[in-house]
Amino acid sequence: MKIALTTLIATLTLSGASMYDDNYSLEKQPQVKGAKKAQYAEHKELDGSFFLGDFFDKIIRYEPVFFDGESISSGQESIDKLLKDLEAQDLNRSRITVIGYTNESDDPDADKAVKTNAFIDFFQNIATHKGGDKVSDINLSKKRSEVVFNKLVDENVSESIIYKEMRGGDDPLYTEGTSKGIDLNNRVELALYVIGDEDKDGVLDPYDRCPKTFPGLEVDKFGCAGSINLEVNFKLDSSDVSGDDNSSVEAFANFLIDNPPYDAVIVGHTDKQGRAEYNVKLSERRAKTVLDMLVKMGVDRSRLKFEGKGFSEPIIDEDTPEAYAKNRRIEAHYFIRDSEKKKMQKEVTVPKLRQEPQIKK
Repeated sequence: MKIALTTLIATLTLSGASMYDDNYSLEKQPQVKGAKKAQYAEHKELDGSFFLGDFFDKIIRYEPVFFDGESISSGQESIDKLLKDLEAQDLNRSRITVIGYTNESDDPDADKAVKTNAFIDFFQNIATHKGGDKVSDINLSKKRSEVVFNKLVDENVSESIIYKEMRGGDDPLYTEGTSKGIDLNNRVELALYVIGDEDKDGVLDPYDRCPKTFPGLEVDKFGCAGSINLEVNFKLDSSDVSGDDNSSVEAFANFLIDNPPYDAVIVGHTDKQGRAEYNVKLSERRAKTVLDMLVKMGVDRSRLKFEGKGFSEPIIDEDTPEAYAKNRRIEAHYFIRDSEKKKMQKEVTVPKLRQEPQIKK
C-alpha cells in the first residue's frame, strides 16, 4: 500500500502541464469573493478575445520565471531571451503578456477530512507550503507580475505593449503532491505576440475594420474608405480616353472582382479652366466612361456609381499647368457594403496604444 501510494504521488507530480494556452479567455475567469481591489487583468480595457483572434503572425512562449516569495529564484534567461526576440520585431506590432501565479490555496475542508492517516505528517508538511486564501494569492501573483514588468520597463520596453495578469493559484503547471511541484507553480509566464497586417495597409489586423484593402491605397486609421487615382487620360474637352494604357483601371477591376463585398464610386474632377457648370457635366461624362470600362472588364454594374465634381475639390488651387494636370483626375472611392461589414468584421475591444496605429501615406 505504501509503495503504491508513493508511486501514485510521483506519477501525478510528473504529469502536470501548463493550463494557459491559445484557448484562454479573461472573460471566463471567476470573480474572487472579497477581492474588491484585486483584478485579474491590470489593463481594464483589455478584452481576452484580443488574444484569441486570428490577429497574430507569431506567438512565442517562454519557460517560466520561478519565484520564492516576491523574488525571482530562477528563469532570468527567459526574460533575456524575450528581450532579444523583441529587438527583431516591429514594436508597433508587438505585445507582451506577463502572467503571475502562486501555488494553489489551501482547502479548509481538506484539513477536516484528514484526521488520522499513516501519512498525516507527510500531508501536513505539504500543506505548510500552500497559500492562504484566494485574495492573498491574487495579490502575491500581482506582485510577481510587477517584478517582471518592471524588469522589462527598466530595459526600455514601452509599458503600453505589456499586459499584466494575476492568476493566483489557478492553472497549476504541476500537481502539488510534492514540495517540488508546489515550488514550480510559483511562477510568472511570458509570451510575445506579433500582430499581423494581412493587407499591408499599415493598419494592424485587430484595428482594421476593412480588411483586404487594395494594395498601395491610402486608408484612414481604421483601414477604410480607400481611394485611388485611376490615372486615366482624356482627349481635350472630351470624355474619350486618349492612349492605350489602362493598367490602373484594370488593376482596380481585378480588385473588385476578387473582393465581392466592396462597392465603388467613380468620381470625375476637372481643372478650373472653363465654366463651372460645364466642368461638372464634363467630369460626370468622364466618370461614366471609366465606369463603363470597369463593367467591360467584368465588374457587376450594380456595384458601381459615378458622379462629377468639376473643380469643387482641387488638389492644388493654383493657375499653373502643373496644378491643372494634378486636378484633372478620375478617383475611385471604394468601401464595404453595410450588409457585408458584420460578416467580415470581428468586433473586439483592442488595447489602446500611446500612439495611433501607423497609417500608410
